[in-house]
Amino acid sequence: MKSERMQHNRKRLTIKVIEDVLASWHKNGASALEITFREAPSVYLRTICSLLPKEMIIEDVMSDVSDEQLDTLMERIKEHLLTARSKRGDEDKASDDQIIH
Repeated sequence: MKSERMQHNRKRLTIKVIEDVLASWHKNGASALEITFREAPSVYLRTICSLLPKEMIIEDVMSDVSDEQLDTLMERIKEHLLTARSKRGDEDKASDDQIIH
């Protein structure tokens, strides 16, 4: 029961953090990218590359999927990525901190 509550709280926190980051992005995103590009081009490039998929295969298999199903799939992918990131070691966290700051 305690574990379920902790997982629920962690999920709520994750959602809140993503919402806050998105709000910040809408407010500051483009200007932050410009500043980073001018002042720390290597951080800018590393950040952009970290956001790009390592492999992208585009097929017509998704044409029959509804918008609601796509939204659900995207949420599941975000949750998976956040979970994977939280399980990484301290080295990766330090690397993330360099990209964020």
